[in-house]
Amino acid sequence: MCFRTSRTCWSRACERLLCAGSAAIQPGTSARATTAHVSVRPTCGALAVTTASRAPFLPNVPSMSETVPGYDTEVWWGLLGPAGMPPDLIAKLSHDFVAALNTDSVKQRLSKLGAAPIGSSPQQFDEKIRADYKKWGPIIQAAGMKAE
Repeated sequence: MCFRTSRTCWSRACERLLCAGSAAIQPGTSARATTAHVSVRPTCGALAVTTASRAPFLPNVPSMSETVPGYDTEVWWGLLGPAGMPPDLIAKLSHDFVAALNTDSVKQRLSKLGAAPIGSSPQQFDEKIRADYKKWGPIIQAAGMKAE
């Protein structure tokens, strides 16, 4: 496995497994890059997406949560700053960032990457981070993973 060295290596390994008739999960990659493997080779097929709902660009592919209720391993991106930032600066940055996310050009670019802008409030994003930490923290600790 090539988890640590390169996503491309992991993508190629998954492609070989999928096209050989085996199943694999390809975590942490661009959704569009993953679907390229499915569209290039007619013998490859997507079994499911790992988000809570179906992907708009793969409407006929079920989500894992349709088979395993509660399954959701979505990938998200966000804007973070150092601890102790003044609230007025947080509000200004959040407002400007959400405004940028809502422009047509950014929405189109994110859509091409298989992403959908959310533009939540700083409080909602904080709740999301805490919920994911609660969900994944014990698994990370049990596996002995460390930030590099």
